[in-house]
Amino acid sequence: MRDILYKSDPIPFYEYAEKNAILNIHQHARERVLNGEIDPSIAETEIGRFSKENLLWLYPKKVSK
Repeated sequence: MRDILYKSDPIPFYEYAEKNAILNIHQHARERVLNGEIDPSIAETEIGRFSKENLLWLYPKKVSK
């Protein structure tokens, strides 16, 4: 994992994250909001606004738009 992170090409990290179901902080918070565990306004206060970019970073090669 360390070797992947130190390389300049992020695609191996995305592939590793996809294979291992790793979520970024915004994706994790989104899941908790959808499950009714946390309030979205509190989540955004703590981690920043939700956006398409920070919710889709995990699999950017699959994003066609």
